[in-house]
Amino acid sequence: MLQIQKAVLERINSLIVVINKVGLVDYVSPSVEKSLGFKKEELIGEGWWIKTRNNDIERTLVRKEVKEIIKLPPDGLSLSRERMLVNSAGQNKWILWNISKGPDDSIISIGYDITERKLAEEKLVQKNDELQKINSELIDSIEYAKNIQESILPNTEELKESFEDAFVYYAPKHIVSGDFYWIKAIENEIIFLVLDCTGHGVPGALMTMLANSLLKEVIVKRKIDNLDVALTMIDEELIYHTSGKSSKALNDGMDLALCKFNKDTKILNYAGAMRPLWIFREGKLIEYKGSRYPIGFYHGIQKQFVNEQIQLKSGDSVYLFSDGFVDQFGGEKNKKFNKKRFEELLLSVQDLTMDEQESFLGYALNNWKQENEQTDDIVIMGIKI
Repeated sequence: MLQIQKAVLERINSLIVVINKVGLVDYVSPSVEKSLGFKKEELIGEGWWIKTRNNDIERTLVRKEVKEIIKLPPDGLSLSRERMLVNSAGQNKWILWNISKGPDDSIISIGYDITERKLAEEKLVQKNDELQKINSELIDSIEYAKNIQESILPNTEELKESFEDAFVYYAPKHIVSGDFYWIKAIENEIIFLVLDCTGHGVPGALMTMLANSLLKEVIVKRKIDNLDVALTMIDEELIYHTSGKSSKALNDGMDLALCKFNKDTKILNYAGAMRPLWIFREGKLIEYKGSRYPIGFYHGIQKQFVNEQIQLKSGDSVYLFSDGFVDQFGGEKNKKFNKKRFEELLLSVQDLTMDEQESFLGYALNNWKQENEQTDDIVIMGIKI
């Protein structure tokens, strides 16, 4: 039987180390030569601690741990430890030890080489660190882009200087937004709009930068007064700029609602591209839907934008908005907020000031989406006449 046991131990690949009650190694399996490159005789007694560790501090710590294990009661003792050893060539080897108590307070440790696994884990940690660094740099860049985007957004005070009671609710899905709002006072007229670009995040934000440039070019520099003509020219300019040198035009575009309000006559001109104008008057909604064509897209198609002229009355509430709020998922059945609920929500706040309405919209959105992620950028502009 002893010969059989010896034959098994000589052929087993796992490391077996037996430590006596005074902390000296009594036995090392023959597999140590293959695993660590040492002859088993070199590691008997103090040899194990000296040769398989590369500094005195580590030797002291591991021997202290072994002495603590020796003191433990033998019944049911089963421990696992991962330890790094040094082989005969000075290379690091990771061994997973399963430790149990033997007779006479000895310790029997069976070890498995896990070096490849540990190296893979280290590479994974290193890769994660690299990814975290890249992510951090990207976030820093996007935060800086946010500052640039915010620098081109009008201050909401400009809107409140033009209209005594007004608000802009602006909530990007990510750090930067594909939704945009614009306000420009020209003599006794106020031009204002909300705009929803293709996508959100960085791609959407880049489109808002282009949109801001086109608005200034068409409305301010060229002084295009007719809103339907202005939309046509913005559409042509956007298609031209996004086509570039490519033989294939990009599917980039924007939906917008553009308004011009005369402070003296209270006449509001509106032209829309896939975005409506809502007016609440005496408890009822008046909706102007605008054109079915967006700005951009549909290259080569003759689009037609229409200018609506509306005589506003004192007490009217005017709203322009992107589709982010109505498309937000939430509620008990995790459905979209939808247009009907949004209409009812705005109708319910008509007795509030515009600042109060803005706060209530934020509350209503959070209450609806709960733990859901925000699905899209949101911008809502409200004006009380």
